[in-house]
Amino acid sequence: MQVYIEDIILDNLIIDFIILLITAKLSKIKYKWYFLLFSSIFGVVFTTINLYINLQGTILFFYKILMSVAMVAIAFNIKSIKKFLLNYFTFLLTTFLMGGGCFLICFSFGTVVVQNANISYDLALPVGVIVGIFAILSYLILNIFKAIKEKTKLSNFEFDVQICNNNLQIKTKAFVDTGNTLVDPISNKPITIIDYHFFKKFFKQIPIHEIILKKTPKELKNPHYISVGSVGKKTNMLIFEMEKFKIYQKNNNFSIKNAVFGLTFVNLEKNLDCPLLLNPDIINGDKNELFS
Repeated sequence: MQVYIEDIILDNLIIDFIILLITAKLSKIKYKWYFLLFSSIFGVVFTTINLYINLQGTILFFYKILMSVAMVAIAFNIKSIKKFLLNYFTFLLTTFLMGGGCFLICFSFGTVVVQNANISYDLALPVGVIVGIFAILSYLILNIFKAIKEKTKLSNFEFDVQICNNNLQIKTKAFVDTGNTLVDPISNKPITIIDYHFFKKFFKQIPIHEIILKKTPKELKNPHYISVGSVGKKTNMLIFEMEKFKIYQKNNNFSIKNAVFGLTFVNLEKNLDCPLLLNPDIINGDKNELFS
């Protein structure tokens, strides 16, 4: 029994601290490590007390709920109920994920015994290895949530599009780039940036050296060059038109005739999974006024 008490104090202290740290990272709130530590100690103390008072059933459930509420309140300086609930449920979600990790480790490397709502275990692993496993698990959880968040964020700026030119129709995705404010000075239309790899699907016959040498390809419609870039880093971009550019929105699909494109040699598809960068005015502007 003595070994179990030592294990539960050390293991739960580390695990509780990691769970609180992940909660802070996921919720993007400011925290102080000593409040996280104090909250972890609080959780360990009341978990250990339960071993002696031996609560069960509904009483044990509410005991753990109150303990988790107190831990979140101690760890984070939360001034509104809405933010508290967000952090609390993030804490619960992280606890469930970590709990699954605990059982995986225990069942894989030792023996688990559940008796009177208390869980005891006998592991053949040193505490350092357990901490290492939880550190890896924590890193994976944080990066999975980060990847999901980034993907969700990017998807809000992605649109399905179709370019029609010279009897060729190709569907792809386009990314709205708030930094793309380019407007063609001749037609006064916003410019969609297209990467060279996607450009070649429409104009295989245009040799790359013509573009590098700033020649005007005759195969393009209304081709010309404009100066783009910041002061001291100016470059000339090839501008041209395509017959029809279709953009698919959830409730408002529309087509742009003679849409203006600007060629870049940056591999957009590799970096953004989209070969096109939309000017925000294309999505947010008055389409009846801007486009025919």
